[in-house]
Amino acid sequence: MSRTNTDPKLMAPSLPEAVVSPLNNRELSALLIREYGLHEGHYELLVEFMIGSGNMGPSPEAVAPTAFVSFSKVGLIKVPVPTSLSVDAATVNPLKKSRAKK
Repeated sequence: MSRTNTDPKLMAPSLPEAVVSPLNNRELSALLIREYGLHEGHYELLVEFMIGSGNMGPSPEAVAPTAFVSFSKVGLIKVPVPTSLSVDAATVNPLKKSRAKK
């Protein structure tokens, strides 16, 4: 007879849920364009990675050379021509026209 173990100490931890839907590259670029106050030009997402190395494994007998990759910074880079990854600042953050005072 098979039984499912419901002991909380033996159950795999569940991943936390995102607060809202994650942003894709173009959505994150548009958010940064608005945050930086950019109103013209085409921008792509810039991600700065950190790479490290070491020896690790599931047990001392199975240690192997390992690479670690993480990102340290996220920003924007201005591109001279539109690309499939770029976002137009004039579209996502148009410059508001000031109304003439009477």
